[in-house]
Amino acid sequence: VQYEKAREDRRAKVNALYKYIFEVLSAIVGLDLSIVEEMILDVPTFDPFDSFFAKGGRKSLKIFYQEGVARGAECGRIIPGVEKGSRILQFYVEKTPDKIKYSILYCFDNNNIFTLQEVSFGVLDASDGLLPGAKDVIEKVFLPAILETSNWGNLGQSKEDTKDKQNFVETIKKYISFLGGAAASIEGTVELEKIDHINFSELQTFDKITAAADNYDTVRQLEEVLMIWYRQIEHVLNESKQLRREAKDSGPLMELENWKYMSAKLNFIIEQIKGQNCKAVINVLKVAQSKVLKAWQELDGRITDAANESKDNVKYLSTLEIVCQPLYTTDVVLMTQGIPNLIKSVQMIHRVSKYYNTSERISSLLIKVTNQMVTTCKAYITDAGLNRVWDQETPIVIGKINECISLLKEYQKCFRETKQEPSEHLGERALEVSEMYIFGKSEAFCRRLEKIMEMIAIEQNFNALTRCAIEGVDLMAVKFKNIYHIFQKKPYDTLDPTVAEFDVDFVKFMSEVERLEVSNIMIYYNLLGKESIESLRLGLFQNLNMPCLQEETERTVGCILQHYVAELEATKKIYQAQKDDPPLARNMPPIAGKILWVRQLFRRVNEPISYFHKHSDILSSPEGKAVVQSYNKLAYVLVEFEVVYHDAWMKEISQLQYPLKIAIIENELKSKRMQLEVNLKIIAAEAVLRQGLTMLTWASVTLETFFLEAEQVLHVFRQLLRRVTVISDVRIGLLLKEISRTSLVSLPVDGPIKIEDLLADNEGYTKECAELLNVKSTLIEDAVLDLIDIFERHCGFLFPKPSESQGTFESKEKEKEKTPTEGSQSEDSKSSNKEEEFKKNCKDLTAYFSRRLLVSLQKATRLSLDRIRRRMVSKLFYSKSKDIPPFLKAEIHLDIPNLVIVPSLDDIQQAINRMIHLTMEVSRGVAQWGQRHLQKSILKTEPGTQQGGFGSHGKKAKKGEADEKVIRKLKNFYSGVAENEAVAKVILLLSSAGNSLKEGVSEVLQVFDKYKVLWTEDKDTKFQEFFATDPTLSEIKEEIVHYDTFEQEMKNFKPTILLGPLELHTG
Repeated sequence: VQYEKAREDRRAKVNALYKYIFEVLSAIVGLDLSIVEEMILDVPTFDPFDSFFAKGGRKSLKIFYQEGVARGAECGRIIPGVEKGSRILQFYVEKTPDKIKYSILYCFDNNNIFTLQEVSFGVLDASDGLLPGAKDVIEKVFLPAILETSNWGNLGQSKEDTKDKQNFVETIKKYISFLGGAAASIEGTVELEKIDHINFSELQTFDKITAAADNYDTVRQLEEVLMIWYRQIEHVLNESKQLRREAKDSGPLMELENWKYMSAKLNFIIEQIKGQNCKAVINVLKVAQSKVLKAWQELDGRITDAANESKDNVKYLSTLEIVCQPLYTTDVVLMTQGIPNLIKSVQMIHRVSKYYNTSERISSLLIKVTNQMVTTCKAYITDAGLNRVWDQETPIVIGKINECISLLKEYQKCFRETKQEPSEHLGERALEVSEMYIFGKSEAFCRRLEKIMEMIAIEQNFNALTRCAIEGVDLMAVKFKNIYHIFQKKPYDTLDPTVAEFDVDFVKFMSEVERLEVSNIMIYYNLLGKESIESLRLGLFQNLNMPCLQEETERTVGCILQHYVAELEATKKIYQAQKDDPPLARNMPPIAGKILWVRQLFRRVNEPISYFHKHSDILSSPEGKAVVQSYNKLAYVLVEFEVVYHDAWMKEISQLQYPLKIAIIENELKSKRMQLEVNLKIIAAEAVLRQGLTMLTWASVTLETFFLEAEQVLHVFRQLLRRVTVISDVRIGLLLKEISRTSLVSLPVDGPIKIEDLLADNEGYTKECAELLNVKSTLIEDAVLDLIDIFERHCGFLFPKPSESQGTFESKEKEKEKTPTEGSQSEDSKSSNKEEEFKKNCKDLTAYFSRRLLVSLQKATRLSLDRIRRRMVSKLFYSKSKDIPPFLKAEIHLDIPNLVIVPSLDDIQQAINRMIHLTMEVSRGVAQWGQRHLQKSILKTEPGTQQGGFGSHGKKAKKGEADEKVIRKLKNFYSGVAENEAVAKVILLLSSAGNSLKEGVSEVLQVFDKYKVLWTEDKDTKFQEFFATDPTLSEIKEEIVHYDTFEQEMKNFKPTILLGPLELHTG
């Protein structure tokens, strides 16, 4: 009861703070929150929690989750399913009875005032051991957080504060290395194999030892045990003598760690040898005078010597820890200052140490010193791997490289000075090591750094090319930048001297740079040879500060003068050869082209001499004076050439006034070809364009107005063409195409139908098609009339509308004959002929589009009938293509004594003929053009078809029937469609389509002939005749089976049989 009350008291303390920690524990261990809470309540006291939550209390809290003896009644409950004394996973607060093996949750408060926001949680996984777990937490959690943080409290950005930060980080890294080494030492210990079948505790007294020595079997067993341990220890000794596989950049402290590791391993084995079990075995074998003791004693001496060696080496190498600390920082100055002490410490170890006085051991140690120096220099240059060499500013990275080279040079200098110092004590050996072996890596690293500096210097030189305005040089800069960027993108470590790819790429880079330098020199010489003015701008080349050009620019001035002399001579030859017929620039007049040509020659020789005069005193030399004389002679000739041609042009320009007064439009034919009187629009256009024939010349000041008016009248014709094109292509062409593509029959798609339904559907459908096509025909007719109306208006003929007159051109002529001829008497014969010709053209235009409408109707009719034909002969002529489904239903009926199909083939053929008739009747519903006046007169005479009767919704059907009757009384396109050869050919094929099905129908009906006896013979008569023969049972059975087979076969018949266009139903 007391324990239960204490548990309830602990439960009463659980609040939100406890709950929050419980949730964290639940997420870590993967248990439900309620289970975690009950397990925490098993803890004897909550005092650590209370102290952690209290103000000013403890700043940390540790909760262990590991295996232990299950708690009893003192926890206040009975744990279900757990026996007393068994071991289970449970929680411990602040301390654990056993060594830590599993997870640890630690919490620490950053302030004295407890708040959840200021509490930090962490987990230490001790499954592999406490040291590896602590190492992982510091290395993977705390160190990355420290490296990423920018909040260092009072530490600023000064050099001293930055150094303190670096020292702090280095201390953490050293501690991580120490934890790793300690864990490796513990993990690397060798434990002698445990022997379970021998009780060593019984071999402690002299009597028992003697008794065991007298027992042959016991001695043999103990010898086997000792040999097992012998082989284990010998294996360890052999490993210690083998060469260790170390990293290529391992430092001197790694040597110390290795010997510490070996010392711990060997000392642990010696402790086991001195233990009671091993002593008991040795004592028994000594009394028994076993022969294996000799080998064991030899092994004992060997392991003792190895342990002493490792202990001695750890002792002396430990002196290097302090002097080697600068090697593990990124302070190159501190490293340089510590080199003398480091060399002296190594020399002291060589002189004093018993085992490190060989050249092999001391060389190995110095090589590790070199490795660490190179590694630290790489970290210093790259800011601990954060910035590549190519990404840093040039002055900064050059300074770092020079400091590293100075460090490595100082290292070699101090070593040589120490090596050459006379020994203070006689008999002491000097350092006898191979410098090439020790400093090979550092010298290779220095060579690598020098190559990198050379590349950076080259990049700076070529970077100046981007600021140069000389043609071709900027291209060299772009090429170098591409080469440099390709080198920068190499994936290997540039600072690693063992990477041979860098040297290969460096050779390629230098060869490319050499090629670019040669190209620059070639550009330089090309400018000297071609463009003297450009070659004189030596300042542009001098500002580049490129070594490949410095020597060349010093000798340039004299070469330029010689080149200029050749330039003068070349210009003289060009002038002499081309002065009579100089080359003219594109689209240049002759005189202006010649003046431009001579000015170019003058500029070619004048600009260089002007540059010499301003930027050099070479013209005052004897050679320069001779050049000035040659220049003056040539310049006088060139200027004179320009003046002569300019004066001649000024004299002749006055004579060019007359050509400018010529009309801008020339009438080549003397017959008044331009005076067309086609229509009013053309006459108006001619009136505008006539100004260009008569009044306007190329010197007129009103040319702009004339061109504007001409553009306006031409715009009218473009608008006319657009309207005509729209009517022809859209209002006429598209409708004709739609008519030709119209299907005039309605055939089933989803499945076959009866003949009656097919005819009923097409009765209504063909009427709708006739109405639709008639409407489209009317629209096309309206479009043609609009087109004629446009032509009338533009040609100046204003005839009355067809709707106002008789509707056709014949009726117009009759009307003209009946009307008075007062107006016609005033018109001349020429105007009358043009009017007659225009009317004829309009008739031809109407007839043309009417023929196109007929062709579209013929095509629509032919395609519609062809659809019926393809469906009727689907499997007879199209068996190779995809089968077309049937569209007609038929049934197989028993008409004793025969089988027939209903409807019969004759009925089907009659239905097809009716379909043909309905299709052809569509064209009968399309009235020919020019009959609108007849249609109106018929509507007036028909009773009940007045326009007033069409206004209500209830009489629409009557109106449609009346329209159809009216249209059928007019002339239509039926005869034109029916007389078409293609249409007639399809009708002929369809008229015999039913005959093609006779053979297939006969084959289908023949299938049922074997069952004819079922309906042709009387059942009772057949029964009496069979039993009159007094049949046996087997005969009766056979007869029954015979009719039963009939029954099964008839049941297996398909309900439908597909035969071409027919779907025959048997059920």
